[in-house]
Amino acid sequence: MNKTVTVPLSEPFTDHGGVVGELAFRPPNLIEYFEIGEPITLGRSADGAVLPIENDSAFSAYVERCCTYKDPLLLRLVGLQDAMKIKEVILGFFAQARQANLSPASQTSSSSNSSS
Repeated sequence: MNKTVTVPLSEPFTDHGGVVGELAFRPPNLIEYFEIGEPITLGRSADGAVLPIENDSAFSAYVERCCTYKDPLLLRLVGLQDAMKIKEVILGFFAQARQANLSPASQTSSSSNSSS
């Protein structure tokens, strides 16, 4: 699960070390998850439909903490197209974790761990 995902930038930017053409992101860890929370929650519309509600401040916090590039000021140079790709990477980490928790092997090991 600790797989870093690299996002090629459609609009590279320049920093003190040269051109930055890609950014890498690692999955969030335990403390980050509990401090920042879910990037998406579920709400209901007036007619009762379940709708996802994005938490933009959570996405921003995950980008700053999980990006291996460590100059948050220069991250502001990343364009909208690339920002949307990065948002999908962050969502992907959560989707993979949920899927892993649904697998039979994960439920078996959780059951055996909780009974010890």
